[in-house]
This record gives sequence, C-alpha cells and structure tokens, in this order.
Amino acid sequence: MNCRSLAIAVMLCGVSPAASQNFQLIAPLPTTSNLWDAAYQSDTAGWIVGDSHACYKTSDGGATWTRVNIPGYAGDPLYNITFVTPSLGFISGNSAQGSLDVYRTVDGGATWSRVNPFPLGGSWYHHSFLSSSVGYMGCNGALVKTTDGGATWQVRSGYPDCPVIYGMDFVSETTGLVAGNQVSTNLYGVFKTTDSGLTWQRKYSGASNDVVYLTSQVAIADSGTSIVRSNNGGDTWSDTGAVIATGLVDIEPLGEFTAVGVSANGTIWKTVNGGYDWFQVWVGEGDLPANWSVEFRTSLHGHVAGQSGLLYETFDGGTTWRRISRGVAKDWRGLAATWNDTIVAVGHHGYVQMSRDGGSAWSIYLLDPPYWLHDSTFNGVDVVGLSRVYVVGAFGGLFRSDDAGDTWQNLSYALNPDYYANAVEFVDENNGWIVGWDYAVGPKRYVRRTTDGGWSWNVVESANVPSIDVEFKGSRGWILTTGEPLWRTVDGGTNWSMVNLPSNSGASVSCSDMSWGNPNVGYVCGWEGYLVKSVNGGAAWTQVGAIQPQVVFLGVAARGEREVWICGARQGGGNAFVKRSLDGGATWRSWSLPGQYTSPVQIALTQRYVYVAGYAGEIWRLDSRNLAGPVAWLGG
Repeated sequence: MNCRSLAIAVMLCGVSPAASQNFQLIAPLPTTSNLWDAAYQSDTAGWIVGDSHACYKTSDGGATWTRVNIPGYAGDPLYNITFVTPSLGFISGNSAQGSLDVYRTVDGGATWSRVNPFPLGGSWYHHSFLSSSVGYMGCNGALVKTTDGGATWQVRSGYPDCPVIYGMDFVSETTGLVAGNQVSTNLYGVFKTTDSGLTWQRKYSGASNDVVYLTSQVAIADSGTSIVRSNNGGDTWSDTGAVIATGLVDIEPLGEFTAVGVSANGTIWKTVNGGYDWFQVWVGEGDLPANWSVEFRTSLHGHVAGQSGLLYETFDGGTTWRRISRGVAKDWRGLAATWNDTIVAVGHHGYVQMSRDGGSAWSIYLLDPPYWLHDSTFNGVDVVGLSRVYVVGAFGGLFRSDDAGDTWQNLSYALNPDYYANAVEFVDENNGWIVGWDYAVGPKRYVRRTTDGGWSWNVVESANVPSIDVEFKGSRGWILTTGEPLWRTVDGGTNWSMVNLPSNSGASVSCSDMSWGNPNVGYVCGWEGYLVKSVNGGAAWTQVGAIQPQVVFLGVAARGEREVWICGARQGGGNAFVKRSLDGGATWRSWSLPGQYTSPVQIALTQRYVYVAGYAGEIWRLDSRNLAGPVAWLGG
C-alpha cells in the first residue's frame, strides 16, 4: 500500500547522471504557488507570476523553467505580467512602502527595474496597453496611465470615485470599460470612461468580473452565469441568452466574433459568434473558486494560469488545450508506486494524481470536489495488479478504477459519511480491508472488510479499533493505531490479537506509519523520532535508535529482510530528510530535501526508484541503483 528547489534551473524532465545520487523534485513543476498570470514573447519564451513572489521563465516552451528573483517581500504576490513587445514588459504586485512591486524591463526580461516613483497603495491586477507608449494599470480603486512606455505613471482617478477594478479594457487612449464596484456609490456593474479615466459612469447594473471589447463598438461582459453584450461601445447592454454553468472570471478577446473565458475553477470556454453561444473546451482542475487568468499572444497562441501552479497552453485559438505544468500543488497523504513506475498520489480536497512514466507527465483527477461543509481528504491508496486502484478518505470516500485511473467508480455509498478512512489494503481483487475513524452516532465500525471488490463492507469485530494503517503479507496482517497497541493476525484476518509497542525511551508513543518487508520483518514509525522493529511477525518489538525530540518520522517503507527507508522532518516543517538502512536499522545514509515547508509524508519503492510525497504537492524521486551503503547513525 501504501527540490522544491529554488536553484537556478528547475528541470521538468530527465535526471542527469551527476544528480542521480540525490532526490529530484518531479512535481509540482515549475512551482507550488498559485499562479496569477502568464505572458509569452514567442512560441517558446514565456513567463508566469503568482503568490509568494513566484516568477519563472521558460525558453523551451515549458520543458524547463528558471526562477527569477524579483525584489520585495517574499510573501507578497505578483499579480500580472505583460509584454507589450518582446522587449518591453511589466510585472505588477502591491505598491506598498518598503515593497513597491511594479517592475519594467526593456531587454526582454534579462533585467527588471522597479518603477519608481509609482503611486503607493493598491494591488495592481490589471494592465491594458494600446501601444508601446500608451497604457493603463488598474487596481482595487485606482487607475494610472503612462504615455512614455511605462517609465512614468500618472494617477487618473482614485478612491472613492474610481471603481474597484475586477476587469479592464481600453479601446482608445480616452475610452475604456471596467467591471467592478464603485465605493462612493456602493454600485456594482460595468463602468465607462471617455476622458482617460478621470470620471466614470455606470452603464450596466449587474455584477461582473470582466469586460472586453471585441471591436470599437462591440463589447461583452460576464454577469453571473450569463453573458451580456453592447453594440454601441458599452453605453447600453443586453443579455445574449448564453448560459455558462461555471461563470467566468476572465475573458480574452480574439477578434470580432471570438473570445475565450476561464472560470473560477479553471474551466475554459470559447465563443465564435460574438458571445451569443459558448462551448466548453477544458474541464477545470481547480477545487475551489480561485484566481484564474487567460492571455493570448496571438489569435492562436494563448495560456491559462491559475490555482496550485496549474498552467495550460493552446496553439489553435483556444479550441484545444494541453497542461504545461507537471502536477498540482495539493498536500499528498497517500502514495503508491508499482514496478512499472506508475505513481499514484492522493490527498487534500479530493485529488488523485497519477504518473505512468515515473513522473515526467501527470494526470489529475478531482474525484471528490469540496462543497459546503464537505472538504474531502484522501488518505489511503492501493494498487491491485496492473490496473485496479482503490482510493479512500474522509466522509466515507471510496473510489475504484479498473483501468489504471482512466475512469473511476464512486463506491462511497458503501461507507457511512461519518467514516474517515485512513488506509486501504487489498490482498487480491476481491478481498480488502479499510481502517479509519468512525464518528457516527451509535456503534462504531472502525475496521471493515470486503470480499466482493469493495461493493460491500462488513465490520471486523475482533479488531474494531480506531486505526491509521493496515497491511498484509500472505496470511499475516497488521492494524496500526496512533498509540501503542498494534493488532495482528496469522490466519488471514479471521482472528486478531493485540500487541503493545515499546514506549519511546519513556516518551508517549504517537505512530504515523507501518511497513513490512516480509511476513516476519516490519517497522512502525512516528513522532519524537519513534522507530521500532519486529523480526517475528509483530509478536515482539524493539526500539531502533534513540528518542529524537522535535523530529517526526512520517513514512516508512521496508523491502526484504534488511532494507528500510524512512522520511520525515522537524516538527512544524523544514529540515526534511529521507534515510536508508541496508542492515536492518543499525546504520543509515541520509538525504536532505530543501525548502522551508518541505515535509515528506509518504514513501514508496519500486525496483529502480524511491518516491516521497507530502505537503504543497511535492513529489521527489531518487534513482536507488548503485547507491553506496549506509554511512550514518539514525540521528545523523
């Protein structure tokens, strides 16, 4: 069953021989940050910006990315990036004292200079350029204009008369439309200016996220799940009759009749008749309403950027799309890997992520999207044979795939919604086990067994305890709780007996994971550097190493009689590590994983690779062939 690297180059595919002795980040790439915008200078040269001052560039169409250091507060977002020409570009964030995040390049991004002076106050989400000389920036209550290619900027209007700008488009140096709300009047809708933003008049009274011109006279805007259209430059508006189930948060015009829009969950829509009809061209992979943007360099080449580092590209005007980013930045709670390097990671918000080529490409499945009072987390995954996959989690979550993840069946009806599954283990295609916590009123059903492939489940009365892990090797099986007791069977699960695990050098025990290399040799790990071992099928246990305060072993994986791997971090995150022993835990070799918040939660082994996965969607891979033997004590 069950780097994030801010180095100069973040490799999306391939591992050099020199790096084969170290763990390499294989997802999510290029970033764990939520993205706000993308801009390309050519078919292959492009940029993305987002939360936590994320700024990356690519010169090979997204095969590799380079982190670009932008001055300012590292925790602040960068909202927008625009290249007016291949040489002239702008990045904007918050204009605050001490972190004035408005930058300009005149050499294609080789260097970026802070635009100073620039008006303080505001989050500068929006750019609209009419030429290489004239352009506008809009924020949450102000509009500024440049007439010298962005070297200097002048305030046109501000609080309280300028609308809080949600979307913006200028059709000439004097005339523009914004979607937003005006603080002075507390009115929402579409506002128009004909004097370069000095004054504004509300022209449409429905709330809107974005408005764009298709021609000098024709404009469209979203309004809830509807699209409205103006045929007289934005002075009057009428409903097109179009209904977009997801709504739109950003729209990009591509000509007199064509536009592409993106919703708050990343669903992409297109119109080819001026907004009267829309068809869905991509199913969104975002789990909650978030910021998404759509930008086109030409009428054919465009990008959508958004939540959790997701980035998409089209070369046919938005009819078909491909995902450039590799992986999604969601915390992973369960991990499985098979002999052919198929990787399955499951985690927060109902996500499952799979790679069938060892991490070069990923498929993303949002099996259980969050909704009101229901925010699912998947905790367990098991791969049975070559094609069957089981996923379990909160709210009675149970899903099964019979075709290696291409399609999924929701079997959650078989479990009560108050049941929170932590692990799943199948010994064959029919017989399986689920363990977890049951919060239902009345009798508890913590441990359950199926004999029909997961269609129905019965409680295991002889080991019905709140538990976090289950594993079988032949007729021997084990159920792990968070405290000291462990339950074991030697007859395939018919009868169970309880065994107390050793105390942790006098400290209380809090277990996190369990793994068995064969029916006799197994390990249990946990908090405060807890690691214990059995060599007789779990009947007796001994502690491996000494207590390590403030260290948590989150995942353990055993292979055979003597090889064992563990992963973890300092409590609270950071100083993440992976350790390996080839002599049953007597001596260890250790690897450090960079990143302030890196915490590997699960570890999985194949014949060639070691995979670890955890917070922020990070998945790391090590080629374990020809590794040197252990070199350090467990605490090293």
